[in-house]
Amino acid sequence: MKHSEFIATHPETKEGIVVEVKSKEREGVLHIGGKFNKEREFRFSVLKLYKHALKQRMIGKPFIVFIDMNLPLSPNARPEDVPWVGAITKMRDAAVFATKGKPSPSNAIVFTNYSYHYGTDKETDTGEWLLEKAGNPEVLIQSVDFGERFIAALQGYGKVPNLDIEIET
Repeated sequence: MKHSEFIATHPETKEGIVVEVKSKEREGVLHIGGKFNKEREFRFSVLKLYKHALKQRMIGKPFIVFIDMNLPLSPNARPEDVPWVGAITKMRDAAVFATKGKPSPSNAIVFTNYSYHYGTDKETDTGEWLLEKAGNPEVLIQSVDFGERFIAALQGYGKVPNLDIEIET
């Protein structure tokens, strides 16, 4: 039986958006054997992850796919200078995710790179993301501010507030 990771529900309108999450597995990273090679081509594998994610959608519901790139972060780099962003942009421009005149099964694909496991215990970064919205989705998102809420969540992911509190013992 197919099912997505979760359904994001708008707090006021109760509209639900089906969310599917995939992550690029890389040799030599986390629990995968082999040697890490950040230069390895990932076009095919990203497309494969997207197509696999589409199998988890629910007909008649808005659908957003998240694909984590699982690469070292690019702190201080301009977005256009981040290699994986350039590769995704080329894929988009080549219509790799296009549906050849048909409506798109997803409302958006969010490519993320929240790979803190590449850092050290002393460093952390906010992560990176690229949002590719579909021009003609099968199911429109009705809640006007849902997109803004998703972007706020992306921007706030991994940020832990500095709470200056005292704990009584």
